[in-house]
Amino acid sequence: MRIRNALLLIINAIAPLALYCVLNNPALADAFVNILDEIQAGCNAAHGFKTFGSQVKCIETGTVGLTIYPNTGDIQLYLLTAEKLADDVAKKKITVASARVELQKAYLDFRERRDRKNAEASAQANAAKLETQRQEAEVERRREVAEAQSRSDEAARQYAQAQANAQMMADIQNCVALAYERQNALAASPNPSVRNVASGQQGLRNMAGVTMENACQSDPNWYRSIPVAPQTSHCAPDYLGGYNCTVQ
Repeated sequence: MRIRNALLLIINAIAPLALYCVLNNPALADAFVNILDEIQAGCNAAHGFKTFGSQVKCIETGTVGLTIYPNTGDIQLYLLTAEKLADDVAKKKITVASARVELQKAYLDFRERRDRKNAEASAQANAAKLETQRQEAEVERRREVAEAQSRSDEAARQYAQAQANAQMMADIQNCVALAYERQNALAASPNPSVRNVASGQQGLRNMAGVTMENACQSDPNWYRSIPVAPQTSHCAPDYLGGYNCTVQ
């Protein structure tokens, strides 16, 4: 009797906590089934439960905490089956041996349903995990595509800028070359008036600190401010002391 009472105390203590943990965490379902195995094993004749009715009562006591938690239909069906078998044994509608066989079948049915539900829950969890991984992979793919597009855009911008810089340098060099060409042509003109104008313009630029190079950097078309030297075929002194030049 002491062993029986001690078993009941242990069963009553661990059953509610074990069932709560299991029902709120499907991953612990196997552990719960093992606990139910132990409850059934403890509720037998060797531990003081001589009759089939007392064994069923022991099992019911061990699972009493189940009634306050949700999703207990499988256990309730198992317990109702056990109660009916106990009633049938008491009314001598079935032998104890047959009742124990039927109770074991009911327990195996319970485990099968529980395993099926666990498998379904596991499949759903895996599907959700795969979907999360797919979504994360899609986010990563889009990020990589965006980064690749950004790198491509930056490379195109740098290339366009390099081309623009090269064209600007070419325009500046062309401006400087044309400016010197025009200035030299003015300075070398056989017409003294043209040479004087060229000399005066150069003097003004020198006073202002303007060079061909920096002027062209500011404006690649600056060379056009220097007039083209007129082509002169012949110059001769006139009666006023000047020169009379034939311009072509």
